Amino acid sequence: MLRFLRENKTVSYLCIIMNGTNKRLEEESISLRRYSAQVRLPEIGEEGQKRLLSKSVLIVGCGALGSVAAAYLAGAGIGRIGLADFDTVDESNLHRQVLYGSDECGQKKVALLANHLERLNPAINVSAYDTFANEAFIRKVINEYDFIIDAADNPQTTYMLDRVCRSTSKGYVTAGVSGWKAQVFTYLPGGVDFGALFPPPEEQEGVLPCSLTGIIGPLAGIAACIEASEAIKYLAGIEGGLGGKVLTIDLLGNQFDLFSVE
Repeated sequence: MLRFLRENKTVSYLCIIMNGTNKRLEEESISLRRYSAQVRLPEIGEEGQKRLLSKSVLIVGCGALGSVAAAYLAGAGIGRIGLADFDTVDESNLHRQVLYGSDECGQKKVALLANHLERLNPAINVSAYDTFANEAFIRKVINEYDFIIDAADNPQTTYMLDRVCRSTSKGYVTAGVSGWKAQVFTYLPGGVDFGALFPPPEEQEGVLPCSLTGIIGPLAGIAACIEASEAIKYLAGIEGGLGGKVLTIDLLGNQFDLFSVE
C-alpha cells in the first residue's frame, strides 16, 4: 500500500509537470500564432519573435507619426511600448491622425493611444506618460527602453533626443514630414548622428506647424511605417536598416531616394 501510494504520488506529480509543460507550450503556440505571418519571414523566425517580445520602445509624440508607428509595433509584439505626449486630439488632426475619432476631440492622445494598443494586443505592456518630453524627462526614462522613436516632428525635440541618445548609446529613428515630402534617419550607437549630419542653426528658428504649411495625410503614415520597420529590424538584429543613411520621400513625384552619409 505504501509503495502504491508513492507510485500514485509520483505519477500525479509527473502528470502535473507534464500538464504544466503542455500548458506552457500551448500558451507559447497561441502567442506565436498571433505573429505567424512575420515568424515565417526567415529574417525573423521564432527566435527573432521571442527577441521582439523581450524588447521595449519609447515613442516620443502620439500624433500622425507616433500613433501609426505604435500600432504596428504593438501588432509586431514589441514587449513594452512607452508613449510620451501632452497634447489633445483636434479636429484638424484627423485627416492624418487616423487612429483617433471625431468623438475623441479634446481628449488626451496618450491615453487614447495606450487604450488602443492594449485592445490591439493585450499581451504587451504599455506605459503612458502624459507629459511634455523635455530633456530631463527623457534622461529619466531612457534606460528603461531599448530603442527610441522620435515622432514629435519638430527640430528642437530631434536635436535633444540626438544628444541624449548619443550620450547613452541608444539607437533611435527620426522622421520629418511636411507637404508632400518626408525624410527618415536612423542612428546606430557609434555611427553618424543627426546633429553631425544636420548641424543645428546658431539661432533657433521657428518651425511652422502642419496646419500652416500643409501636409498630405498618407505621407505621415508612410514615414511612420518606416519608423516602425526600422525599430523592428534594430531590435530583431536584422541588417538592412537606415543606419548611416537618409531616406527621402516625395509623394507628389512618387520618388524615394536613399543617401549614404557615412
